[in-house]
Amino acid sequence: MVCDFNGAQPVVFCGAFNLSCGGEEPNGDSLIAIHDPAIVTAYAIEAIRRFDHDRFRASQSTATPAHPLVLKATDAWADPYYDPHNIRFTERVLFAQSTAQAAVPV
Repeated sequence: MVCDFNGAQPVVFCGAFNLSCGGEEPNGDSLIAIHDPAIVTAYAIEAIRRFDHDRFRASQSTATPAHPLVLKATDAWADPYYDPHNIRFTERVLFAQSTAQAAVPV
């Protein structure tokens, strides 16, 4: 679980822990909190990569010869990234902010 990856207190929780009673002692489950910003960012990027990969495969599985999965000839695909009510807008702003912050010298 990645939390606040581009914020002031980034943390990633990982391990084999199901967050239930009894998981800690009888099962020997483990949960690790990592506060290193570079590691947290790497986990966030991997989570997004896997989500995008699965979303592409789902889209690809519904493609047909009549409606193939191809790039569109217009730039309409970009519209959701500029609609403040669309999650893609939030995604664009979040990642642009993260990139801009990383470029600022300390």
